Amino acid sequence: MTKAARALVLLTFLGVCATGASSEVRFKSYYSGIPDYESTTVFQAEPARSHLELRAAVRNAVTATVLCVRGQVKATVVAPHVFTTNICDPSSYSAIKTLLARLAPSLDPSRLGFRKVDLDEDGEPELLIEYVDLIGDDQVKDPYLSLWFLA
Repeated sequence: MTKAARALVLLTFLGVCATGASSEVRFKSYYSGIPDYESTTVFQAEPARSHLELRAAVRNAVTATVLCVRGQVKATVVAPHVFTTNICDPSSYSAIKTLLARLAPSLDPSRLGFRKVDLDEDGEPELLIEYVDLIGDDQVKDPYLSLWFLA
């Protein structure tokens, strides 16, 4: 299997796992109500120092073989989206999350999770970042999962 195929399988798997079960089917317009992440810059290029700190923090973070829970996002009509990670050391996880919040100030840190990965198998770790937007009105909040790959 090619590297690109493995990445696609992983992202598809994560998307399927994140959908949760519901007995009700509701149809919504695709991308309706969420920010246009494809045409906006979510992660800032500056300050460069923060990127260097993030790279060092990710490189130094020890990964676990068993995933641990680092939070959840509650929607109104589906099960909560649980953030699991392979970075189980609380101080390492917190340091990386703080740096991500600095680099992506438009994202709510309470709806952000990540895992340390090496999808391109170059020996340098990357982050697979997941973010849950809650769209809807005061009565119903539906989750929308976005994934980013930071190399």
